[in-house]
Amino acid sequence: MDNYGTRFIIVHLLSEPLIEENREVFRLKWDEHLANKVSSDVMDVQVLDAELVVRLSDGRTVSAPLAWFPRLLHGTPEQRNNWRLIGKGVGIHWPDLDEDISVRSLLATS
Repeated sequence: MDNYGTRFIIVHLLSEPLIEENREVFRLKWDEHLANKVSSDVMDVQVLDAELVVRLSDGRTVSAPLAWFPRLLHGTPEQRNNWRLIGKGVGIHWPDLDEDISVRSLLATS
């Protein structure tokens, strides 16, 4: 058996009792992870004079005051309208303003 296989067996044997002893903790942490997962992606973005409005794929519309995002607040209309999606819609990026906002952060602050 090569070194990788030996290491795998040793780690597996050593970690199995640890997993059994902490199964409930692992399950609770996994459930917490899944509960915090973002299930909606950005479909559309509007940067108004005083508000950021984001339409999500599940039909929700999330808005936040531009005062929370100083780079957007101080950007020109052209800079504000030059945005692109990050990672198939998990966030929004404004290249001219070097601003990134995730759906998770918008949902947490709404």
